Amino acid sequence: MTGTINKVLLVEDNPGDALLLREALGDLAGSLSFDLVHVGRLEAALQRIGQETFDAILLDLSLPDAQGVDTVVRMQEAAPRLPIVVLTGLDNDAAALEAMRAGAQDYLVKGQIDGRLLVRAVSYAIERKRTQEEIEQHLSRIIALKDINGALTATLELPAVLKILLEKVGSLMPELCATVKLWDQERSNLDPVACRNLDENEWKAVAADREFEREFIDKVFLSKTSLVVNDVQNDNRVRDHDFYRRHDLNAYLGIPLLVDDQVLGVLSFYAKEEREFTGEKTEFLSALASQASVAIGNSIVHGQVKQLASHLERSNRVKEEFLGVISHELRTPLNVVKGYIELFQNRFFGELTGEQERAFEKIAVQTKNQLAMINSILHAITIESDVAAVHNDEVSLRDFLDGLQETYLPSPDRKLTFEWRYRPELPVVKTDKTKLRYIFYNLINNAVKFTPEGQVSVSAAVLDSSRVTSNDRASEEERIWLQFEVSDTGIGISHEFLPLIFEKFSQVDSSTTRVHGGIGLGLHIVKRCIELLQGTIHVESEPGKGSTFFVRIPCEIWHDTDCRETASGATTIEF
Repeated sequence: MTGTINKVLLVEDNPGDALLLREALGDLAGSLSFDLVHVGRLEAALQRIGQETFDAILLDLSLPDAQGVDTVVRMQEAAPRLPIVVLTGLDNDAAALEAMRAGAQDYLVKGQIDGRLLVRAVSYAIERKRTQEEIEQHLSRIIALKDINGALTATLELPAVLKILLEKVGSLMPELCATVKLWDQERSNLDPVACRNLDENEWKAVAADREFEREFIDKVFLSKTSLVVNDVQNDNRVRDHDFYRRHDLNAYLGIPLLVDDQVLGVLSFYAKEEREFTGEKTEFLSALASQASVAIGNSIVHGQVKQLASHLERSNRVKEEFLGVISHELRTPLNVVKGYIELFQNRFFGELTGEQERAFEKIAVQTKNQLAMINSILHAITIESDVAAVHNDEVSLRDFLDGLQETYLPSPDRKLTFEWRYRPELPVVKTDKTKLRYIFYNLINNAVKFTPEGQVSVSAAVLDSSRVTSNDRASEEERIWLQFEVSDTGIGISHEFLPLIFEKFSQVDSSTTRVHGGIGLGLHIVKRCIELLQGTIHVESEPGKGSTFFVRIPCEIWHDTDCRETASGATTIEF
């Protein structure tokens, strides 16, 4: 404090006491210099602090227009940043404590004051107040950073992140202008994207010029370090001073937006009222930029993921539309071919030789396979586009399985046989009959295709479940699980391929020389049908020994039969 001139406002209504205080300070003029301004009333003091700058206040508690602690309160409200040293004629610790709680930095008793004590009290009060303000400012900035971090991480949309960032900067430091430039990878350029306290259109028009602030922005971007430029209006590195002078911008602070050592852009601040950025303010704004970098980086990644998802969705849509159109266009001529083949086989155009009949039989088989493939594609497209609604049909499981069994007969050479295991007493259930038939047909056809000789087995069971009362029926409905297995003794599937067999267009053997045909949609559609029915499917297989598919589908039953048991828990009944 040596050599510093401190301007002190003395609020004292007693001229004698004021003179003694002035003389006490004068005795120590060699060590410290004080410029003492004296007023006799609180109102006069409030008026002076609104017009002049002071370093401290000496305040009497007994004034003509104010008494006691209320004097401190009113002064503190008017000048919250000034340290107050209370003067009183009462040596009262309770009054001193009350004054300190009201905001005073120290408490002196008249008649006990010498020059050294007064100088020390004023000097300490100034330092304590400055330290207190620094602590409060530091705490407020920590809280502000916490609030900013919470606000920035609350959204992943880049425009919202930038808006929140600049609004927070504006609320904390309204005197600053701020701009954000982000790196455009495709154009290899720093694009102006957002600003505050500047006309956005004007700034973007100026900032779009690569030469504008080239010496500042490029240096920050390339060096990955902050840059402070004081007095930008006269700095010789500035190519065009007009923009800064027109907007009264005095100092510049550029901070790189860094994430994992990658520069996303540059956050710039401009001071209007001050001609330089202090180290403390620079440190705080750098911490703010660090938080903003993470939020902006997350937003950029989020935007890239959304864009990629949009491209994938569009690609899938185009693919499905293409498959749908092609499938429809192919099915029409194939149906014509199929019709003419049937006419030839029915001798509509006359008798056929044995060789001709065998040729038409081969054509008929290939046409049937081709139509099956096209129908599978159409079915897959329908399910994937979420237009496949689930219907509730009353299905007699006995009739359903009997009809299924009639479809599959042993091969003429008896190399492939079928085993059906279900009891004749079957309930009538409520489920989607079309999807159920598709699931059975595809699983059985799949087993037949990969079992050139051996056995295909189909077994079924009902798992009893809890009873629920229907609101629209007088009878009580019962929820059950239909469980069935389709197994074969065919070639089996390697364990590494099991996770892939339900994928669209998946083929265990995808070579052009594979023995087994198909386009890899059957099991995919089976799985999607089961999912639409809220069921489950899994497979167990071993190469050379065959495969077994396990399916569970929930449904409702109305007609009780004598086949269900009443044991506790879920009971399995074969039928």
